[in-house]
Amino acid sequence: MAKFVSIESVSIVPVPGASVKINKEGNIIGYNLPGFISLCKSSFRRGFQKIFRKSHISDDDLSRFDSYLIKRILPEIKAYRKRYLEHDVPQMETDDEKKDWLTVIDDIIFSFRWCLEVDILFDPPKKIAFFKEYYGQYISFEDDKDKHMEQYDNSLSRAYKSFELFGKFFVRKSDVPDNGLINLDISIAKRILPKIRAYREMFLKKNKDLGIYNKLFEYSKEKIQDEIKEWLTVIDETIYAMRWCLEVDMINETPQKTAFFKEYYGQYISSEEDKDKHIEQYDDSLYRAKRGFMLFGYFLSDCRGNVKWFL
Repeated sequence: MAKFVSIESVSIVPVPGASVKINKEGNIIGYNLPGFISLCKSSFRRGFQKIFRKSHISDDDLSRFDSYLIKRILPEIKAYRKRYLEHDVPQMETDDEKKDWLTVIDDIIFSFRWCLEVDILFDPPKKIAFFKEYYGQYISFEDDKDKHMEQYDNSLSRAYKSFELFGKFFVRKSDVPDNGLINLDISIAKRILPKIRAYREMFLKKNKDLGIYNKLFEYSKEKIQDEIKEWLTVIDETIYAMRWCLEVDMINETPQKTAFFKEYYGQYISSEEDKDKHIEQYDDSLYRAKRGFMLFGYFLSDCRGNVKWFL
């Protein structure tokens, strides 16, 4: 059954008195005059930001940054799985190892699809199809409130665990060369690194005035600053890991590699200068990159939880 909701409850530029009519599938099917004006303003703002911002990321994209990134990554993961099954399976793996790795890939795909297809408030067809595919049926809120929430919570728990697996995916890709698939991590890093950098820049701009959070969340200034600092650490370590993936070549000496180590470690020790210290420096950077890859999984799973930073 369709219902009218205030414009503040949806991601739209607010106009006094504006409301929109939304059906059970989450689609806007009606609006009053202020609502129409608000929708037009929102569409114009979104298009303007995507065209004229250097990053081409709108405020709507920022508020759903997990979905924004996943839309750009999921097709590559699906293609990876297909190639892995067809002809690119590493020869050094046993059948059990291959099966375990496919389970990891499938769980990653589950979490990404969950993020894009499952809406907690509405029942669009893609949400119903998702639950039927993975759980055999979809239990609506109207049919059984308790079982509906239980089914949703189970899917949420699996999705969050699988987001962490995406961090392990990058760790594996930096460890195991598997017949041409090694370049997938590089491809993904190239695609999303500029977006995460833009996210960081806008994150800082949006958090210059901390007073609003005291009113909205009753947080102390110190608590807000600590949370912002913690989230920035996650972002920065993710950026480090993506840059490491793109700029550090294990075998060759490149200007990018040298500049990377000088920026993060003050100097670059080549194998000709000191073989042992060179290996030690590389291993330290690899350990930090692995940690950054794991934090990227956390970054994806917690992006929506940090939407409050972009109010």
